[in-house]
Amino acid sequence: PTADESGELLSFLSKQEGRLRDGWLSAPELAGLHGKEGKELQAAVPTGTTPVDLAAWTAVSRVILNLDETITAE
Repeated sequence: PTADESGELLSFLSKQEGRLRDGWLSAPELAGLHGKEGKELQAAVPTGTTPVDLAAWTAVSRVILNLDETITAE
């Protein structure tokens, strides 16, 4: 990514972290940490990482994977 694109992605990451911390989004759900019967899969969270971190980066990854540059090969 260019410097501008990196800045946009980092800004988006920060906004998502805020939304997750404020409860607008469910971090375990967005990060795919719900097992059977809604139980969280804490073992899936790497040491030094929180479900909020995983969920925010999941949101950024989804943005990148939905870009035209990612979907189409020219």
